[in-house]
Amino acid sequence: MSLLKLICFFFCGFSLLCFSSDKPNVLLIVCDDLNDYVETLGGHPQTKTPHIRKLIESGVSFTQAHCNIPICNPSRASFATGIYPHTSQQFGFEDWDKNEILKNSRTMMDHFGKNGYHTLGTGKVMHNRDQQEWKELGHPSDYGPFLHDGKERIPNLSVPAPFRDDFGIIDGNFGPLENVTDKKSSNTGKNYSWMTGSWRKQRAMKYNSDDDRDPTGDELNAQWAVKRLRELAQSKKQKPFFMGVGFVRPHTPLIVPQKYFDLFPLESIELPKILKADAGDTFKHTVTSKEDDRSGDRGTKFLDSLVASYGGDRKLALKKFIQAYLASVASVDDLMGDILQALKETGLDKNTIVIFTSDHGWGNGEKDYLYKNSLWQESTRVPLIIRAPGFSVNGKKCEQPVSLVDLYPTLLDLCGLPSNTMKNEKGRP
Repeated sequence: MSLLKLICFFFCGFSLLCFSSDKPNVLLIVCDDLNDYVETLGGHPQTKTPHIRKLIESGVSFTQAHCNIPICNPSRASFATGIYPHTSQQFGFEDWDKNEILKNSRTMMDHFGKNGYHTLGTGKVMHNRDQQEWKELGHPSDYGPFLHDGKERIPNLSVPAPFRDDFGIIDGNFGPLENVTDKKSSNTGKNYSWMTGSWRKQRAMKYNSDDDRDPTGDELNAQWAVKRLRELAQSKKQKPFFMGVGFVRPHTPLIVPQKYFDLFPLESIELPKILKADAGDTFKHTVTSKEDDRSGDRGTKFLDSLVASYGGDRKLALKKFIQAYLASVASVDDLMGDILQALKETGLDKNTIVIFTSDHGWGNGEKDYLYKNSLWQESTRVPLIIRAPGFSVNGKKCEQPVSLVDLYPTLLDLCGLPSNTMKNEKGRP
């Protein structure tokens, strides 16, 4: 029996009912860089996540859930295979499917597919290179939209230097989606527009207003999931499904429609409690950091550059960034609501396990650090919510520490699938 299931019984007072005679479906929703800025988790008092809160109220929330490594690629490789990073030695951005241990072990989507499930996924569930893991693939990862000046993608012009120059179109980029053609092109003489799509296959994004535009990447993923859920509900096929939906936000660039920024007026943004000289007991510069490393002391450089961009006004700099982060979280919550509503309207919720989580967290200035990839809880703590038909939970909260590596064996337990996930003797269970 997996750790999460044990905790459900002994710490949460779950009462086990019976699944229907059919295998349960699985809906896995994964965010990127989402910390504990979720209602009921206490990460930020102003966060607005009513749809996630509703899921919490109908399932169980693990309030001390942590990732196994606080950076995208190795964290996703770990929870998708159930293998610890220290076992696989997958710590960075190397292709996970070339790792000797990981490539000889089955991912959860591959294993479910080999055991009678129809597997389908869209967006960023793994850190790319997961096309072969699904029987049906929706949209690829899309970090956009990106501003385009007629020649290349650039950071949002509302982001001041040096931050926008130091960290570029991904990390040095935040602000509302707006009509750049009318507001900026006439002042600069450049032909600004929005671009979206996968990293190597960008396409023009129509944008006239928030009400007259093409959907963002995350919106496309939600629309695809809603459409496929409705089709699956109407299908006469008896196979259960395993659906994965990966949202990029609140990963940078923190660009979402203006209405989400309007939820958090800048002057009212509350900053995290940051103790004076709180970084004095830390070793800022990682021993293994290299000049071209994306990690190391990036979090301190990230914050220093942001503050410098606002004339040394630390409070204003953090308010600007946290406003964009909260807006991005709120946008994902809306999309989450669309998917859960479709699940309910089709009746699929009665036999579908729903999991909501993130690959890792994000620090917003605590310890003079603005980034992920630290061992402080801002980087490691993640939301983890599970709703499983057959368990009477009534919004229970489990405070026992758990980690994302427990997800895979837990789903195997709940769905009654074989526990051996090795392809051969070079893999790991």
